[in-house]
Amino acid sequence: MGPSTRSVVVTGTVAALVLASAAPTFASPVSAASVDEDTALTTQDPGAADGQEKPVRTERSSSKVSALVTKLSIPVPSENEGEAAKAYLRRSSAALGLSDPTAELVLTDTERTATGSVARFAQKHRGIEIHGSQYTVRMQGEGDDRKVIGTSGEVYHELTVDIRPKVNVETARRLALQVIPTGQRSGATAEEAGLVVLPSGRGVLARRILVSAPRGTGTPTVREIYVDAHTGAIRMNQSAIRHSSWGPSASPAESHPTQPGEPPESFGGSSSRAPNTSRPGTPGTSSPVAPSPTTSAPRPTAPSGDVVRTTGKNHRGESVPIVLKGSAGNYQFIDDSRKESTPPGSSVQTYDARGIAWPLLVRHMPSEVKPFRTETVPVSGAASQAGAIDAHWGAAQVVDYYRSKFGRNGLDGRGSPVISVVGVVDMKGDPYINAFWDGSKMVYGGSGADYRPLSASLDIVGHEMTHGVTSHTARFIYYGQPGALDEAFADYFGNAIQLTVKKIDTKAPNSGLVGEDSCITSPPHKCAIRDLDKLRTTHDDFLGTSEDEGGVHLNASIVGGALWEIRKKLPADVADSIMYTAMTQYLAPLSTFVDARRAVVAAAEQASLPAKDMAAVNAAFDRRGITEGWEKELGMDSRQLYHHFAGEYSPPSSRGDHWVISRAGRNERSELIIGRVDGQARPERFSPDDGWEHSAPHTDGRSVAWLSTRTNEKGDAEQRVLRKDIKGGPVQVMDSGTSLWFEEPRVDGTHTVWSRSNPDGTRDLYLSAGPGATPVNVTPGPEESFGPSIREGKLSYFVRRGPAEKETQSLNVRDMSTGVTRSRPLGKSSSGEQILGLRTISTGSTVVWTEQVNNGDGNAAVMVADPSLSRVTTAIPRGPNSPVLPVIDASPEAITYLPGSAGADRPLTNTYEPKLLQMTMPVFHPQRITPAGPPLRVSCNRGAQGEPSAAEGRRVLWLDATLGRVSLVVRDHPAGACSR
Repeated sequence: MGPSTRSVVVTGTVAALVLASAAPTFASPVSAASVDEDTALTTQDPGAADGQEKPVRTERSSSKVSALVTKLSIPVPSENEGEAAKAYLRRSSAALGLSDPTAELVLTDTERTATGSVARFAQKHRGIEIHGSQYTVRMQGEGDDRKVIGTSGEVYHELTVDIRPKVNVETARRLALQVIPTGQRSGATAEEAGLVVLPSGRGVLARRILVSAPRGTGTPTVREIYVDAHTGAIRMNQSAIRHSSWGPSASPAESHPTQPGEPPESFGGSSSRAPNTSRPGTPGTSSPVAPSPTTSAPRPTAPSGDVVRTTGKNHRGESVPIVLKGSAGNYQFIDDSRKESTPPGSSVQTYDARGIAWPLLVRHMPSEVKPFRTETVPVSGAASQAGAIDAHWGAAQVVDYYRSKFGRNGLDGRGSPVISVVGVVDMKGDPYINAFWDGSKMVYGGSGADYRPLSASLDIVGHEMTHGVTSHTARFIYYGQPGALDEAFADYFGNAIQLTVKKIDTKAPNSGLVGEDSCITSPPHKCAIRDLDKLRTTHDDFLGTSEDEGGVHLNASIVGGALWEIRKKLPADVADSIMYTAMTQYLAPLSTFVDARRAVVAAAEQASLPAKDMAAVNAAFDRRGITEGWEKELGMDSRQLYHHFAGEYSPPSSRGDHWVISRAGRNERSELIIGRVDGQARPERFSPDDGWEHSAPHTDGRSVAWLSTRTNEKGDAEQRVLRKDIKGGPVQVMDSGTSLWFEEPRVDGTHTVWSRSNPDGTRDLYLSAGPGATPVNVTPGPEESFGPSIREGKLSYFVRRGPAEKETQSLNVRDMSTGVTRSRPLGKSSSGEQILGLRTISTGSTVVWTEQVNNGDGNAAVMVADPSLSRVTTAIPRGPNSPVLPVIDASPEAITYLPGSAGADRPLTNTYEPKLLQMTMPVFHPQRITPAGPPLRVSCNRGAQGEPSAAEGRRVLWLDATLGRVSLVVRDHPAGACSR
């Protein structure tokens, strides 16, 4: 359980919405049933000739197509599952839209099931793996009786990206490190892990960089950064580990942030992909897969000595059976008892990491971490307090559950060692009340005053280890709905394992609680992180957020509750088998909530459930609103202008009839998209397709100014300031350079202004009066200028003077028609701190700016003046509800902003997601000033809102995450009071 994000260089709550754009928004794959890229679901048509699949149901999607094909009966006689599946692919080349399917679809593993086998394939583009791709072929029978009964997953086509990287490894590492906050870069490392193709548009070649920042200020972080190998842009930024939300909870049935300073808990990891090299022999056994290049796999330990069956006292003081290895005076927590079975089973090993900070364990095993040891048996004392006995016993229960119920041999299906590490601490040396799966092992923190080690809760152990199963089967992308499915199935099996082992009925009180046993002082309902018995629906409870990797924990129990209700309606063994089949055979990396319903229903049909039980399965999903098109039924009071952003993008800019935004386009890199505010014309690409990144656009309704960037062969960043008329014409280059850095392009009539960062670190504003005019430095002296805004011939900006410790700032306004510049010092606060300007907005009739106290709390006052700067009023006093950093825009009639409280600690519910406010602009009369009006909600949309563009009247365009994805939306007037 744990977050995945992408980042761009923005400020404030905007960053959260930008992270939401990291939701992997991919090119349209093609289903196995049809080359129509809008086909999303296919089932077997009984009348199809020769058993070939025929689409009978479709769903349109602009980002991906999921294929679930059932009821096939296509003979593929072969003794080898992999070869049989390849034979099926070859005969399905036309349907797949691939000229040579076995060249592009590479076998990664095969796995025996109770009735046959599955073969999984990863797609490659010219030899480079496509990130998130997986295609699964399900088969029944053996040898000459083998036949394909269905398929699932995605196949991408029309990918044309050049696989020759232009950005070298060192440059990519440097760019990836820049994503980490400045305070965490001390001691941070960046490890290159190969090339992948991100299936956005025609494809994006990216270098995968594992960044670890265990020290410095702030929360330690370990992230996977995907750097565009052609341009150097950051394409994706996601967590390298999966934590599960844990800690004090105000709402017991939902997941919440952990203790202050702790990341949320997460589980799961990316499994590696390698060709099939051996034929599995029993159900649940899979072919070998090579170690991930980014993972330092734990060292399997096989000390000499006998298998010792003994007991140990767990953290509650209960005696439980455990198996160790060694002899008197040197017993190690290594359980090799399953090696005697056929085929040999997984070794269960528990390591001692007491006193070691958890970030040092992510995808690495420090040399000082050894198997937990004890001199005597039965075991108690330190092993009990550290949670070693709980982890060792719990891991054995989970391994035995998956083997006895489904024939699965270990987490990876091939009997590899199952590793647990206990006793880790946080960076301060305090107990780490958390746990995670990092792709190769489970890591558990120690106990605190209120919490036991998380290994002391069997459902958490089962949850963690189920992520190990999904990382080798469904391989969910850990963001948004796929990530929530990862959490939902882990919750289900964590609880199912606990109830099975402890012989508790599913209908018993508290059976649906997750993690309820890990508290020392709190009762179960207050301790639990989720309650699967609580009815949560897509309509009432789906959280449209960019936090928590798009709500992977916060939305998990919507699906998890449906799965759990099915277990309460059906015999437990039957339900568990259906969920296991859905999880391991039907679901894929990009599956959605509706895909999960389809998968469970298909698995139930495969199990030949009677009509009454099938009705119960469907009813469980219906009750939670998991139905076709549920996202459209959430209800929004705004008009959608554009959606499904992928990659890096800029805040929108709008004026008059047009809006413009930057997003990662279908030409492999960031491009400008332009559209009409009335939505009457289809949005289209505005920037040239010239091999450069295009971002940070600004429009005055007639022209657009923006930045253009690329990384050259030497790894140097080249940048340009460009301008183009909306009606057409050539692209004008206003400024360019390799040792310079440009920001904040603004356009107004014939004027273009931008900020230039010089090689010495100073910043100046440059102004061009029109085509062919030589840009001039607005402040050519030693002072610096920044933060420009220009409208109707009024240019506002900040000027900074003096060294940092004695810095002074002023707000300047230049009248472009007269050349007269007026200045207003920002001065100092009542406590003597320098006031800093962060944002200026020129509306033509007024100037709006924000003032923040140096070394203050981040909240900014909003000030308004007439263009002469002689009359000033405070629109929003500095305080907890004033903007932070700030997220604000203004028109001559109104000010639109995101209050600072939106970024504060708050319950993670739609009610508390960031919401935009708007107030009327103060009016300067000859003898008096009409103050700003009261703040009103811009929209009653339930999800997160940010990045307003509010240049005309009361109209606002903004980025909205209500539907679980970031969309550009608009309202012509504020909504006013809202009930949510």
